[in-house]
Amino acid sequence: MLITVSDLIARLQEECAATSGPEGVRLPEMFASMQVFVFDESWVDDEFNPFWWEYLATYRSERNQPLENNEQRGICDEISERCGSHFSEATRKLMGDVDCRSGAPFVRIRIPADAAINRVPGPGGHEPILLVTTKDGKTFTLWIYEPQNRLRTPLAAAVAAGISVRDIWL
Repeated sequence: MLITVSDLIARLQEECAATSGPEGVRLPEMFASMQVFVFDESWVDDEFNPFWWEYLATYRSERNQPLENNEQRGICDEISERCGSHFSEATRKLMGDVDCRSGAPFVRIRIPADAAINRVPGPGGHEPILLVTTKDGKTFTLWIYEPQNRLRTPLAAAVAAGISVRDIWL
């Protein structure tokens, strides 16, 4: 399924209106007619998540380094970049020569002190992925996807819990 960037931005603005502040979500300047690939939820669950979990395990064992946040250093941006590049590669494989963006852009969110999302506690900033999926090939859902543990929360539920989206990179 493909949607336009305009459709994605409209939904993002709608779902984030309560917490994004008067300036709204900062968005990249680009053509509104550009298309975004929407991932099938079953593909994410059945194919991508097992691959990604294996990738993380291999990375950790080969380098003897944890690819996860810790109290000394948050590396959520590095983890999301690696995961996002795999979503982009999958988009190219699934869509071939169709000119479209991956439905897994990076986002910068703000987590309040009394909240957590996908086991990431507040307060503070975080850089997960905004995953765009479909079950029926006609409608789409926005999720906050956590590459560290493959958990995802509907964006609307995250916003209701006080999470605010600050930036998106398509």
